[in-house]
Amino acid sequence: MSYVELSKPTSTRILELYSKRKDHNGHLRGKLIEIDLKTPPKFDTISYVWGKRKDIGIVYCDTPSGELEEVRLTGNSEDVLRRMQHPTKSRLLWIDAVCINQRNVSERNHQVSIMTKVSSTASCVLVWLPSDENIDFCDPTNLRRTLRRYHFVYWFHQAFSWVSNFITRRLLPGWYRSPPRNLRNVHFTR
Repeated sequence: MSYVELSKPTSTRILELYSKRKDHNGHLRGKLIEIDLKTPPKFDTISYVWGKRKDIGIVYCDTPSGELEEVRLTGNSEDVLRRMQHPTKSRLLWIDAVCINQRNVSERNHQVSIMTKVSSTASCVLVWLPSDENIDFCDPTNLRRTLRRYHFVYWFHQAFSWVSNFITRRLLPGWYRSPPRNLRNVHFTR
């Protein structure tokens, strides 16, 4: 995909992911929109695992010139977008694999440096664990066990302290002060 260069240091892109209702022959489709983080629209950001899968996912994006270009991404990235795709309406999402030009090292480095700002500006941070987990997160016991297993609160504490404080003070008192035993888990690698 030929990305349009971002116009400001406070700019990023979000993906307008079109609904499932629109017929795209089973393909994900949307368009990239540049936003200024000083005056953003309402959007959600996705935190997920890139994983070690070798398969390639694709999102087709409408360009300003009316062309349709494909953005190649990891299989896990495609899985999470399919999961987050709304059945009847478009959804504004920030996902690094699509919204950052991964081939432009300068842009990638700058966008990584403002990821905390992107996440704190978003309406919601959606967390995606791999689909092979088969865990019912509505059961508080499973949620606590999973958070402990992945040392998720420690990561959130580093990146998003406002979320960490809520989780650690309300949901998981007592154990969160311990340092993580294993950050080599697949969920913490790129």
